Amino acid sequence: MPESMVTVPASLLQRFVGFIEKSGSLLEAVQQDGELAKQAAPAAAESLVKHGLIEESQKAAAVETLSGNHATALETLKRTASHIKPTSMGSGVEKSAADESSPTSNADAAFVSAMGF
Repeated sequence: MPESMVTVPASLLQRFVGFIEKSGSLLEAVQQDGELAKQAAPAAAESLVKHGLIEESQKAAAVETLSGNHATALETLKRTASHIKPTSMGSGVEKSAADESSPTSNADAAFVSAMGF
């Protein structure tokens, strides 16, 4: 069977190459993010054990869950937050007299600020 030639405009080929380059960059970023999650998951699971939120026997499953899918990790965070209410999230800074009207201590406000909220 004879080969037939197809003519493709150079601008379309350049757009296609640009798409592939962007896709490659995005895939690399996703891979790096996944690696960071895998590295952070054991410490997060250990913290859950340390604070009595899961049993030692559940730690391996927690590592697997937290290092896999971000949506699942966020759901785990949501469920964890719904089960605990710490007395204070921050430390070292007390409310000043001017802040008595606010239910949040300066330490808690600093903690929330450090999380980027």
